[in-house]
Amino acid sequence: KGTLTIDDIVTPEYSSQFKPSEQSYLNFGYSDSTYWIKLNLRYVPTRKRHPDTTHWFFEAGKSQLNVSEFYSKAADGKYEGIQADIRIPYAERPMRMVTSIFPITTHRDETYTYYLKISNNSAFYVPLKLWKSAEFTRKTAREEFLYGIFYGGMIIIILYNIFLYISIRELSYIYYVGYLISASVFEIVDMGRGAAIFDSGLKWFNKEYIPVAIWFTWLGACAFTRHFLELSWRHPLIDSVLKPLFVFSALCTFSCIFMPFKLSLYFSVHFCGYMVSALPLIGAYAWYSGNRNASFFTIAWIFNTLGFVLLSTVATGRAPATPLFIAAMPAGTLLEAALLSFALAERMKRAQKDALEANHRSMQHMAGYRSIFENALEGIYQINLQGKLISANFSLAKFLGYTSVQSFLKSGSK
Repeated sequence: KGTLTIDDIVTPEYSSQFKPSEQSYLNFGYSDSTYWIKLNLRYVPTRKRHPDTTHWFFEAGKSQLNVSEFYSKAADGKYEGIQADIRIPYAERPMRMVTSIFPITTHRDETYTYYLKISNNSAFYVPLKLWKSAEFTRKTAREEFLYGIFYGGMIIIILYNIFLYISIRELSYIYYVGYLISASVFEIVDMGRGAAIFDSGLKWFNKEYIPVAIWFTWLGACAFTRHFLELSWRHPLIDSVLKPLFVFSALCTFSCIFMPFKLSLYFSVHFCGYMVSALPLIGAYAWYSGNRNASFFTIAWIFNTLGFVLLSTVATGRAPATPLFIAAMPAGTLLEAALLSFALAERMKRAQKDALEANHRSMQHMAGYRSIFENALEGIYQINLQGKLISANFSLAKFLGYTSVQSFLKSGSK
């Protein structure tokens, strides 16, 4: 529970209790416990031309840890610690990074012992990695590039759909934009990038507001689903279930601010997770029932659900916290966002096509009625409320002694 200090840990009583681990991706699920990790490091260059001194970066690859303290032995033989967790601003960390990064310097043929103290009150998975300086630089650049693609793609899709709403005034785009913004904020908060950017500013990007972001994401998804699939008249039974769930979720969104963080997080993850996982099933049912809007919708939510399921297995400790599993959620969200944009475009294209076909059919009907009107043997005419003659057929004009309909109408207007 975090009561032990580094002075306790280095004593023979506790130092002998460390167990070797074959995994570099530690995953404790949801745990309140505090863990100590012991790292023995010896720098043995394989070639003489390698430098006598090497700089490393030890990474605890989980953002926003409640406790992340790294202890190394000082010149006087005592252990000194440095922090890289949510208790201190990012500007005061050893390196201003989303995860906990600790610089290490080693000398040729010398052995070092380090200790890492970590705890967390949310999903507790910690990939551990020792990086050389050049490798760490390449890894950071690669990560920033990939996350830039994700956030840049989400921003482009959001702006594109805002533009479409302004142009078309279709409410589905507003609900979709609301969902995209909520999903993007959730990813920013969950990955810790919001707290890193707004270090001492916007507290809404801090870890404790993850449940709020989850609830808003579900609310946006629910509203978009109801409107996009036209559940109120196409599938009223499903709509009658989603409407009270939407109201209940809105109340939970407000109340979770005042609930204990762990309880709020546990409830929001499980409730919203199950609800979001049900959306592909709703889409599949609508697709099977002949709802043409449901095809892209169903495929898009399958990608999102797959990413959510993979991340959930990591968060609950059932899968290793590998980069592939951790990246599954943002990758699934981006793919889903792109496919749902296609779905909206396809829906509007289909609506325009249906309108053109309906207009063409009405023109055909009007042509048919006009043919009956003009070729009837009986005299037919039309006047307005003021008694003015508007139109007539040739049979009436001929019966009244006129040679053409135009001459009859001209005489009737005098």
